[in-house]
Amino acid sequence: MTSHTPGAAVGSARDGQPVPWPQLTKRLRPGDWLAIDCVVAVLLAVVAVVGSTRPAYHVPVSVAYTLALVSTLPVAVRRPWPLPVLGVVLAGTVAAMAIGTGKEPSVAVALVLYLVGLRYPRRTSAAVLACVLAATAAGTVAGGAALGYSEAGNVAARVAGEAVFLAASWAIGVAVREQRAYAAGVREQAERRVQAQLAEARRTVAEERLRIAREMHDVVAQEALTNVVKHAQTTESRVVVTYADDAVSLEITDAGHGTPAGSVTASAGHGIAGMAERVSLFGGEFHAGPLPGRGFRVAARLPLDRVPGEASA
Repeated sequence: MTSHTPGAAVGSARDGQPVPWPQLTKRLRPGDWLAIDCVVAVLLAVVAVVGSTRPAYHVPVSVAYTLALVSTLPVAVRRPWPLPVLGVVLAGTVAAMAIGTGKEPSVAVALVLYLVGLRYPRRTSAAVLACVLAATAAGTVAGGAALGYSEAGNVAARVAGEAVFLAASWAIGVAVREQRAYAAGVREQAERRVQAQLAEARRTVAEERLRIAREMHDVVAQEALTNVVKHAQTTESRVVVTYADDAVSLEITDAGHGTPAGSVTASAGHGIAGMAERVSLFGGEFHAGPLPGRGFRVAARLPLDRVPGEASA
């Protein structure tokens, strides 16, 4: 037994799982919607033809059948051409109403009018609605005279009922249009926020790399190279900077006659301690010591994705 969430519309099931109607409708292709409209148009045509009565004014029954088909079958192509289809369906409906065979309210006109409210700007679709209401009111009045219910009260009630039904279909289309526009705006705002967050993240990374670069500059300058000048008793040194995706490595070596092997701790001084402290602040690795034979080596490795003060893994 499958349980459903209260208030959720459920369509067909696959593998025992319910499929919500919104997801089901999103899977329908334009050809599927066209097939659905064709089925609806045929059903409306059958109902209109079967329900057609003998026309007034001695009009042949064949004319009534023709108008029934004209006022319903074009619904099949209402999605590609809503306005032309509305014009044809409305003309057939009003003519059928005028000779007493049309049915009101007109479902076919309402279906096409819904698409007009959905597809076109409100001002345009409102003007179309006004024309539709005027035309159907004229058809209702003419039909009342043909069928013998031309009393003012009866005609007014029929006109009002038709107007409410058609205006409701138009209003639903407008509401759906505005809801979709709102949803599109929300998605656009969300995408803009994501882009802004990505830009901020890139800016933060760039600033962090710049800060690391400054620290590396301090380590190279006026620290490691200063020690070379002061203590290595040489005028030459070698600096190697290696840049990788996850870290920057720096190595300074010289071939001077400075601190002998085994005496680094005693003569390290504040320079090496300061360099080690800076590298540690960025979660990096630091090494300093004499080379075999002669010379001195200072090496540092700073990760590019580490926040200052964060301990190394």
